[in-house]
Parts: sequence; C-alpha cells; structure tokens
Amino acid sequence: MSDTNMTYGDPSATPAYKMAGADVVKGAFKLLDTRPPGMDGAKGTAWLAQGAKGTTVTVSLTGLKPGHHYMAHLHAQHCSAAGGGEHFQFTKGGPAKPPNEVWLTFTSDKTGKGTTTVNNAKKTGKGALALVVHPMEAMDNRIACADFDF
Repeated sequence: MSDTNMTYGDPSATPAYKMAGADVVKGAFKLLDTRPPGMDGAKGTAWLAQGAKGTTVTVSLTGLKPGHHYMAHLHAQHCSAAGGGEHFQFTKGGPAKPPNEVWLTFTSDKTGKGTTTVNNAKKTGKGALALVVHPMEAMDNRIACADFDF
C-alpha cells in the first residue's frame, strides 16, 4: 500500500481548537486557481494547536464532492507563495512522509463535508505557515489553502 492510500487522521479525535493548554492558530481556506472543476463552493477552516503533546491539526471543509477522498498537508510558506510552497518538514530534506511531514486524509460525507484531525508528537513552531487541501486522485490540483498567522 502506498502512503497516499493510508489513513492519516481521525474524524472523532479531539480537534485542535479544543486542545487544553495549547497555543492555537486558525485560518480560513481560500480557493486556489489550481482547483479542479466543481470546487468553486469549497470553504472551511484549519486549526493548528501546539501543546505538551506536540502538534494537532484539524481540517473542516464544506462544498466538496460527496464521497470523494482528500488529502491535506502542512506547508512551509503562506498561500500567496505558489499555494503554500513546499511541504513543512520537521527535518528539512528528510523523508517526504509522516512523521516528518503532517498529512491529513479524509472522505467527504454525502453532503460534501469533510473533517478530520491528526496528531504529531513534535511541535512545528512557527515553521508551518499554511495547510493545503487537494483531491487524492489529483495531487497537483490544489483546491484551497489556509494561512496560519502566529
């Protein structure tokens, strides 16, 4: 099984915005020009919490295609820099997969809503500046990006 077919996240986990004692930032998703057709109504929020247990990231989007698979990644640049630029890595130049990167995967429900949360034992500090979401089957078609302002 390839990494893109694995599950990263738990829709029933404690969301980042409810992490007790953590520093939480949030960002509203902005549509990107690279989004595939039919994604003009996608909107939502991303949260990043850092606390004693490391980093927790939650994504919540509506306006997605019902029953489709999506993936999101933390990025090292703001959305204005080519849709978030490169993936954020805890060890730059290290493996391009978890746990060195933070990935979230989810499937939208019958109404087009998708939500999930993922945890990583390390803290991102101020290095993770955005979260980018795209359809699983078309990784280059970035749908939306949410900036985190610390």
